[in-house]
Amino acid sequence: MDYEKEYREYYEKSMEYKALYLKEELTKEAKELLPGLGGEFISEKEYEQIIVPFWEKYGRKPDKLWYDYFCSGERIIDPRFVPSYFYYSEILPYVNNLQFWHAAADKCIFDITLPDIKQPETVCKCTAGFYYDANMNMISRKEAVNICLSHKGQMVIKPSIGSGFSKNIYCIDPDETSEKEMEEYFEKLGSYFIVQSRIEQHLELAKLNPSTVNTIRVNSLMTDEGVYIASMHIRVGDPQSKIVHQGSSGWHSSIEEDGTLSEKLVTHKSVFYKNRFGEESIREVMTWGELPDYASAKSGYKIPAIDKVCEAVCKAHKRLPHFRFVGWDFTVDTQGEPVFIEFNLAPSHLSCQLIVRKPLFGDKTEEILEDYFIHKTLKKNDLGRML
Repeated sequence: MDYEKEYREYYEKSMEYKALYLKEELTKEAKELLPGLGGEFISEKEYEQIIVPFWEKYGRKPDKLWYDYFCSGERIIDPRFVPSYFYYSEILPYVNNLQFWHAAADKCIFDITLPDIKQPETVCKCTAGFYYDANMNMISRKEAVNICLSHKGQMVIKPSIGSGFSKNIYCIDPDETSEKEMEEYFEKLGSYFIVQSRIEQHLELAKLNPSTVNTIRVNSLMTDEGVYIASMHIRVGDPQSKIVHQGSSGWHSSIEEDGTLSEKLVTHKSVFYKNRFGEESIREVMTWGELPDYASAKSGYKIPAIDKVCEAVCKAHKRLPHFRFVGWDFTVDTQGEPVFIEFNLAPSHLSCQLIVRKPLFGDKTEEILEDYFIHKTLKKNDLGRML
């Protein structure tokens, strides 16, 4: 019996079913988001004359719905926009070797894999139920609790693997936390979490919202020529929140190469729901909006140290050869230095395209589509599909 052949057939069939499921779920989500975005949608004539011919060369015909979606807000009609289901079911697994996902994305090892990229100070961490201090010395749970309680200043405790839609992220003041309460935080987070000092952000970033540490999302693509910045945008929380994450409300706005913040922004509110398998999932309700009253930034506002942020992204991405497309979250501290928070190995389709109003891989989108649909040059590196 040819087990390798059987496994490959089984794998390919399971991928087909997964692709169908993703298409159905993501299309449903887009339909629900579309009314809130509003705007003038693409016409049937524009769809047939601009969108369809572009995708015919790849043997695909994407639904018009996706181009209504991308066209909302500013009527940008660009056939290079990539529908969600193509991205998640086909292109992302092609450019990123997802069998390495969980190990690479463990926040507890970021200081090991990216030692020369500035990060928040580690207080302590827990990996697979083992506790460590900031220098990777193994310690007891009680010692970890005591280290947290003796820490000076606010801390953030969060999951280190599988963020669970960014739930269970807490901002803690040790002076106002008892030993019992700290034990309860540890219990909630389980066997994989990290405790870090809360970052003091740059005064310019604080103008967008002083209550949250506002984050700069940079989506980068690594090619044979080096690392290319595909898009950038800012993520700002609402005034009631201390932390910006996927499960919170707030707003996003694209960032130009020189750091200028777009005055066109997307407000969002996250809604949790149960999918067909009874698993908790998240959907963001988005609308186009304007700069909120609590933001003191003026027209022409520029994100500080954006050149340094991009330089750090390009340096860090070269350490992740299994992942060609990565979403990086940075902020800028009071000294004007970029601080790395985390990376996402499946960057959101929304942040990659809708918010920044650019195609998935920026100016290199056609190059990636040509490679995936026609040349398949990455097949030789696709260990995940060969095992």
